[in-house]
Formats: sequence, structure tokens, C-alpha cells
Amino acid sequence: HKLFNKYPLLIRRDNYDKYWYQPRFFYNQSEYYEPDYGLQPNFNQKTDLSILEVKLPNEAFIKKKSFHPNPYNKIIEHIFQVNDYKDYLESDEYHTAIKKTLGFVPDSIEYNMLIGRSDDKISSLKIFNKRMRQINALHINFITYDELLDYQVKFLDRVKLLKIT
Repeated sequence: HKLFNKYPLLIRRDNYDKYWYQPRFFYNQSEYYEPDYGLQPNFNQKTDLSILEVKLPNEAFIKKKSFHPNPYNKIIEHIFQVNDYKDYLESDEYHTAIKKTLGFVPDSIEYNMLIGRSDDKISSLKIFNKRMRQINALHINFITYDELLDYQVKFLDRVKLLKIT
């Protein structure tokens, strides 16, 4: 979080014009959900809010076993965390609280989790996707730190090509 907060361009890039760090979405007077980042896209053709939950780069996706390989318990916990945000943000019950926090009520929300490394994700992608389908978690985009780094390099190359400073 410290790195993204110090250099918000790392998550905003040219895709987002506004972000909220740990926005508090109250579901009663004293309790709230607090996703790591809420990002407002420049153009809301597909989505008008992107939730980014940041986890550790050393977290693995699938247990390395041959008999019924399954996701690590931490992955399951993270999925339930994001699903709590999804249930809240997509519920009509909390429109007033959402508007108070963000200034608007999003119509379309994207859910992202930054976690793990590409080698691990790629090596278990087939079974990981199968397990995500089985637990109805296909709405979460799992982004690895390597994928984020690759995107950053491509973004900086585009900026350099356009000579934007």
C-alpha cells in the first residue's frame, strides 16, 4: 500500500482519473467494509468503478497436489472478502451510504485482486479457472504482480512514444 500511495500513478496510469484509498462503506453506524482501493475510470463504457484488493506477491493460487488440487485457504478468504464488497456495492439497500462515500452510485463495478506471481498463476491456470467457476468467483480479475509490472512497462513505453511528460 505504501508504494501505491506514494506513487498513485502505478495504479491510476491513464485508465483512472480518481481513486479512493480504503474507502469506508458503512453497513451500520459503526461497522464498514474497506476495500484497499476504489478507482474511477476515465471513461465508463464498461465500468464506472473498479475495486482493487491488494494482497502479497508471495501468495500462491493452487495447492501442489495431484489428488483434487484446490486453492489455498488464503485465496478462498480473499474471495469471500471481495464477495462481501460485491454484495454491498450491488445492493439497493446501501445506495445512500455508497453515494456519501464516492459521490455517486456505480452502475457497473469491476472487481480485481492483485496477488501472487505469474509463474504460479500460469502453472495452475486450468485448475484455478475450474475452481473459480465451481465456486462462482469468475467475476474477480486476478492480476499478478508480474502482470502489473508488464502493464506499467507498456504504459511507460506508450508515454515515451507520445513524448508525454
